[in-house]
Amino acid sequence: MIVENKHKPNTVFHIENTRMDKLFFPLSETGRIAIICQSLRIQALVILDLLFRNKSIALVNPIMAKGQIDILLRECNISAVVTDLDYLFDETVLVYRLSKDKLQSDFSTNERIETENYSIELLDDNQDIIIFSSGSSGRPKAVQLTVKQFKSAYNNSEKLLKYSEKDAWVLSLPLYHVSGFSILFRALYSHATVIIPQDFSSLAIESILIKHPITYISLVPAQLQHLINNNVVPPPTLKLTLLGGAAFENDLVRQALNSGWQPAKVYGSSETAAFITILFPEDFISNPNSVGKPLPNVSLRCERKGLLSDNEYGEIVARSESLAKGYLNNIKQSSEKFVNGEYYTGDAGYIDDEGFLFIKARLDDVINTGGEKVYPAEINSALKSVDGIADCATVGMPDSKWGSAVCSLVVLKKGFEIDEQSLKLQLREKLASFQIPKIIYFADKIPYNEQGKIDRAIVLQILLKSI
Repeated sequence: MIVENKHKPNTVFHIENTRMDKLFFPLSETGRIAIICQSLRIQALVILDLLFRNKSIALVNPIMAKGQIDILLRECNISAVVTDLDYLFDETVLVYRLSKDKLQSDFSTNERIETENYSIELLDDNQDIIIFSSGSSGRPKAVQLTVKQFKSAYNNSEKLLKYSEKDAWVLSLPLYHVSGFSILFRALYSHATVIIPQDFSSLAIESILIKHPITYISLVPAQLQHLINNNVVPPPTLKLTLLGGAAFENDLVRQALNSGWQPAKVYGSSETAAFITILFPEDFISNPNSVGKPLPNVSLRCERKGLLSDNEYGEIVARSESLAKGYLNNIKQSSEKFVNGEYYTGDAGYIDDEGFLFIKARLDDVINTGGEKVYPAEINSALKSVDGIADCATVGMPDSKWGSAVCSLVVLKKGFEIDEQSLKLQLREKLASFQIPKIIYFADKIPYNEQGKIDRAIVLQILLKSI
């Protein structure tokens, strides 16, 4: 490993690997440390190493542009970086550069992390864990969480799922997202085993499922769909597949149920430290459109105001001890989203008489066109019901006449042909006139981000260029 800064360039320290499941390196920094690693296995070991040194950490997506990373490091007051990248970071930041080739070869034959080797009572409840939000548009926000909040999130879900030291989890999602970090944290607190794949491809995950008696797996819809399409059979030991991170059609859940995946819809965000509702497989039949009921120690309500002044939907507001402290160095947004111990999620929905939560749309997804509110999810559902439509995305495009014009990007199934006018004609049977897209543009694929959410900013760029 190389430690470098403007005072001690290229100072070399040797890594001592006394155990194959733990990583040791010298680190004297007392400030916040960013972890920016491409290797999933190295990243997991570095996170555990720093957590048990009671360091405040920030988890950064390594595929971000260098300019974006530099901005995040400055805004989060990062004093040191642990990385396996070759970036030349700002000279004011101390850099601990790991040798990816050496470490990857050292750990390549050992996929397991046995968390029983770590004493969880040594963790400091108040140490920061900064995770950057990964919404479908806009600049990432530095969500300020702590060990205490992840403990609360763990306890909330453990009351229902009954985690055990006999469990085995797949680290199937990026560690710099709250969903991936939560996998590592749940395994850590239940003394379970974590199996680390080479990457997040369906082939790599299939290899893990074949070799190990996995009991829990957490997936975004695109991952599960790929596994089902490739006829991957879940292991008989699998208790549950946690499915969330993006909107998806109910047909995916039906396919998963029929294939033995035991899918459970979950709903949450970076700001809630993990999922806060769950719809178990047995509840899907009677409530297919719901994301389930709140976990123990989580309360939800729907507040009707602004865009949602009608009587049907409200903004979903959550209360739990797992809620983030706020957004680091962003007082304005923190005060808007975190109010009196509650988190305003920005999602529109309602709660039925049995306590099941239903989500309609993101508030910033709602398209106000000519005074009418249009929910993209409804348009996408209608489009996907048309024979030959493989995928689609709907956004609002600025328009001088309508304020925002409803526009859709559509992908056709192989071998199908359909033009814009005939598609609009079919939609007349399914949608009100103001809901029918003013523009429909055909593309080869829909842009998604790493968590399987439609990247609305890129969709809008594609549509604007098509005019």
